[in-house]
Amino acid sequence: WLFLVMIDSDRYWPLLARAIGRPELARDERFKGAIERFKNNRELAALLEEVFLARTLEAWGEALASERLIWAPVRTLVEASRDANAAKSGMFPTVEHPDYGVFRTVAPPVRMSAHEMTGGTAAPTLAADTAAVLAEAGVDDETIALIVASSS
Repeated sequence: WLFLVMIDSDRYWPLLARAIGRPELARDERFKGAIERFKNNRELAALLEEVFLARTLEAWGEALASERLIWAPVRTLVEASRDANAAKSGMFPTVEHPDYGVFRTVAPPVRMSAHEMTGGTAAPTLAADTAAVLAEAGVDDETIALIVASSS
């Protein structure tokens, strides 16, 4: 499987048609514009599936890149976790958990320049933050002690 990004599909459709070796599809009345492609999406999806199944992912990568199309392979979690680019970008950090030891996890998919979001810490164990959360909410120490004791 592969994933194409064609935000301005009218611009990219002729390039895709050429990349898949079917330049005539760019002029086909059923697919010539975004509305037509939407109306005929089942037919188009079947056609594209047949075309894409005819070659390897590597071959399609070269063909799509030759037209400067934006695409990426769709990977399983295991495949993605072994991908060099994913590792380089920090998408699978190693964390240490008090109960489960050291393991790899998935980092947050969104990055924000003003906030570090590494995903490099394990989630707390169940109820580990109960007392702190209750105290922050204004619950008195005696009530917190009763709540914690009753949930043990």
